[in-house]
Amino acid sequence: MLRGDGLGVVTVGDPMDSAVAALAGLLGSPSFDQVTEAPFGDEGEMGSGMMACWTATGTTCIDYLRVVGWDGVGLWVLFSDWTRSAPSSEDWEPEPAPPNLRGYEYRGGPDQVVLSTYVGVTVDSTVGDLVEAYGDALTFSYDECAFNIAGFYVVDLTEYAGYDGHNSGIDWGLWGEFSGLPDSPEATLVSIGAGSLLGYC
Repeated sequence: MLRGDGLGVVTVGDPMDSAVAALAGLLGSPSFDQVTEAPFGDEGEMGSGMMACWTATGTTCIDYLRVVGWDGVGLWVLFSDWTRSAPSSEDWEPEPAPPNLRGYEYRGGPDQVVLSTYVGVTVDSTVGDLVEAYGDALTFSYDECAFNIAGFYVVDLTEYAGYDGHNSGIDWGLWGEFSGLPDSPEATLVSIGAGSLLGYC
């Protein structure tokens, strides 16, 4: 199940090895498994007085990145270790942390496996389907972190008085990419994800 906090059997923050094992138990052996290790850059590389950190935005320190994918399903999950923001101190060093699940992206694939949200939203669902499922919980935008891709984000409405619980809170944090502009009800979803993945902040 596609959820804002993970994939049902795994949750964002789960240890890497157990998360991969849980997903492989359902989907089989991954077809893609790539690890990238990058040392911290020289002090000042990202700006005056700031230690350089290897990440898309330069604001979070990551020294280990692993992407595991199932091409037949169209699912990729991302693991990384350090998640602390880099302070300006010259002698600061991050405390190592074991890699954990940071996020996923689902685009669908040739296998007869369809992943969907609790309310049935999946790849190829239309903007109209999303509006019917999530209503006021939807935010449409061009995400600068995703290279100006037209997409959506599910926001948390549980704090608002009168919220009827239709979303049950489990889809808060989901994001996705459309095939066209979100003001077209017939534009369809080409991807759904949660947490952090390459291209997203």
